[in-house]
Amino acid sequence: MNSTGDLNSTGDMDSAGGMNSTGDMDSASGMNSTGSTGADSGMGTARSALSPVRWRVHLDRDRCIGSGLCLGAAPEHFDLVRGETRPRLVEITPDPTVLDAAQCCPSEAIRVTRVDTGEVLTTE
Repeated sequence: MNSTGDLNSTGDMDSAGGMNSTGDMDSASGMNSTGSTGADSGMGTARSALSPVRWRVHLDRDRCIGSGLCLGAAPEHFDLVRGETRPRLVEITPDPTVLDAAQCCPSEAIRVTRVDTGEVLTTE
């Protein structure tokens, strides 16, 4: 492609922002054929950009007093079984009601982290 946006005689795009004959993006666009900028050492950045963020819900059963406040804040994420609170799923799609449940827990038994980074999203 030339500077006006037309393809050149070989079908390649020029350095103004296009694709070369191998399918790789040129230096002006900053991306290669995998969609990566080349800034990382391989697949990490490109893959995590495509993967949905997931949260992990941790419940400390030794600290849990079974108050059920988490059920009021996030009923679709917690169950109360014989006086014990349990998360329905360990890994979830991000939902702010789970963070609310962790905040209102009187015994601070709920911790939420990002699956991909391990970052703690609730106060400890």
